Amino acid sequence: MAILCAEIGQIKKVTQQLLRAEIPHFGLVNKHFGLVNKQNKKAYDPRENRVTVVTIHSSKGLEFPRVILLGVGQLGQKNERLEQDARLVCVGMTRAQECLLLTTSRESVLSKKLLKISEACGQDAVVPLAQIT
Repeated sequence: MAILCAEIGQIKKVTQQLLRAEIPHFGLVNKHFGLVNKQNKKAYDPRENRVTVVTIHSSKGLEFPRVILLGVGQLGQKNERLEQDARLVCVGMTRAQECLLLTTSRESVLSKKLLKISEACGQDAVVPLAQIT
């Protein structure tokens, strides 16, 4: 399983929570939560029973049975970056082999478009929190 983060700051928070919960994990970042390099990626072993925490950018070239994509609402906030952010979300989504969970804590142009696509497909893949509570 992988948790893909839109921002590096999310990695530190997620990693701290996994440590507190004593959940085995592997962060594809350096000790300063910087971007990974090729050596770090080579250290990744999909057979290990642990959660991989990485930025969406750094997940390129990797695949995981299950993916949680954090921070979709933080992407697509600026119209001039919308196309680039949409490609980034696409990269994150295509890392999932079996199951994908998208999360957002704020509304953005991109999160609205994803919800609209989901509704048009007749799938419950993207469900606003307001509909859950």
